[in-house]
Amino acid sequence: MSFVSHVECTVCGHRHDPKRPLTVCETCGQMLAARYDLERVKASVSKDALRQRPPGMYRFRELTPLDAGEVPVTLGEGGTPLLALPRLAAHLGMRRLWAKDEGQNPTGSFKARGLGGRRPPRSPRRRSPAPTSSPSRARS
Repeated sequence: MSFVSHVECTVCGHRHDPKRPLTVCETCGQMLAARYDLERVKASVSKDALRQRPPGMYRFRELTPLDAGEVPVTLGEGGTPLLALPRLAAHLGMRRLWAKDEGQNPTGSFKARGLGGRRPPRSPRRRSPAPTSSPSRARS
């Protein structure tokens, strides 16, 4: 059982059934965000249990759309380091500033995290939308 309570439009707030395979809001065509029953998550997993799990985004699998027992499709994304940026923080008048180094993901991009959180199709005949990547700007 997933802890997703509903899917909500980030613009108009319309709620959608999380079981329906939507990519955009049916009302306004804008982005959707999964909303979770955080009280149920809190009641079912302890901080100690989280600490014992391996690093990566599936350490927090209750906050993904996966059902209990469903095996994620993963290349090991997540668990990327936070880097302190003290000189930039000082220049900006901040006490602390951190940057997430998503280049450490297997694909070298933050996009690995979005694709990793995607639920695979339940049937080989069904098509399921996947995030697309913009053309690489890296030099060969």
